[in-house]
Amino acid sequence: MPTTFGLEVALPTVIPSTRRDAPPPGSIPVSRGQHLLARALPTVWEQMREVSLARVLAVMRNSPARTVLTHESAALLHGAWMVAREPDVHTICSASGSNRTLMLPRVAYTGGQVRAAGTRGADGEGRQARVRRHRMRVEPGQVVVAHGLRVTSIPRTIADCLLDLDGLAAFVVGDSLMRVAVRPDRFVSERDPASLRALRAEVRAILVSCGRRRRKRRALRMLELLSPYAESPGESRLRYLLLKEGVPVPVVQAGFVVEGRTYFADFGWPMARVGEEYDGEGKYAAPGAVFGERRREREAARAGWRLVRATSAQLRDPRALLADLLRALPDDAVFPLAPRPWLA
Repeated sequence: MPTTFGLEVALPTVIPSTRRDAPPPGSIPVSRGQHLLARALPTVWEQMREVSLARVLAVMRNSPARTVLTHESAALLHGAWMVAREPDVHTICSASGSNRTLMLPRVAYTGGQVRAAGTRGADGEGRQARVRRHRMRVEPGQVVVAHGLRVTSIPRTIADCLLDLDGLAAFVVGDSLMRVAVRPDRFVSERDPASLRALRAEVRAILVSCGRRRRKRRALRMLELLSPYAESPGESRLRYLLLKEGVPVPVVQAGFVVEGRTYFADFGWPMARVGEEYDGEGKYAAPGAVFGERRREREAARAGWRLVRATSAQLRDPRALLADLLRALPDDAVFPLAPRPWLA
């Protein structure tokens, strides 16, 4: 699961192979002449993340020295979370270079292990990832080095994701990259720190300067809805779905005070005293977690707040999520709905 501000990035072990030097036994092909020595990781999402990082590293080894990673590939190396479990590898190609899409070897996740995929459609087979080469101009100041690889900066990566990814993926990655960049403190009363204002301004300037890029208008509007206060991809996804259904813009990490102690809902509407909570897998695994949540429920009720909970399975039905929220509202609450289909 995510750490406080982002995911720890540890580059995997990728071994080059040639006709003379066979790959080590048990290694997994991730790109031409590059094989992953997979670690024993406890969850499939961790295995998929390692494979995705291995693909990024392998593609960069097979690319010219000045190659720059963009979009989700840059976001991975910045420590962001994302929707796609096995995102494509995105790079910038020169004006004279080929922008042909290349297929990368599939892998399978079975029995707690990662292995090379066999027959298509086999159990546990992962996604068909590709190398996507983009022809676009990036200013020198928008390229940084992360873990020894050249990647677009966080502001530029946010802009590219807002422009080119589907709505949900762009929203989740954008929230996470903002969190990595701003490192917010939810206990500070100032909800719009100078670092966040500066980040928004820089991303906005990049978007404005990008000419007639597709989805530019959506990107500029979505930028204003992103928040560094979201603490998990599930929270971001839940907020995105409700915003798309038309709820008023919520306060992320909405606080309420009981006897001098501050508690937080994942996001909420203080005027209506209603908060939303995402109950992801593993939330109650830690000792005392269930007791702590029950106590927070009681304290919320004492403060006059109602907390609405949603699980990962419920995210498949946005209309039901909205209905649950509306049922929790006080009878006298002012809660105008204005659907945002443009978020797609």
